[in-house]
Amino acid sequence: MMTTDNNSNCEFLEEDSIWSDLRAIRVINGLQQEVQSLEVSVKRLQIFLVLSILILGGSIAAISPLGAMTFNQLQQQFAPVNSWKTTQ
Repeated sequence: MMTTDNNSNCEFLEEDSIWSDLRAIRVINGLQQEVQSLEVSVKRLQIFLVLSILILGGSIAAISPLGAMTFNQLQQQFAPVNSWKTTQ
């Protein structure tokens, strides 16, 4: 009688381990999909960051000549516009 109980317990444990293995495989597959989507998101963010830095650098390079001018030079640069505004 003890042997039958042991055999039935072993069969139950084997079935349970198969189901738990299948559940573990499903969980692992789900985690792999999440990791892949996170990797894609990271790549998108890296591209966005590089583009943002390039745009910022280009903007600074374009504006820097104006920053190098003194206030008097800027006044001379815009003097025709100011005189046109005062005459009208």
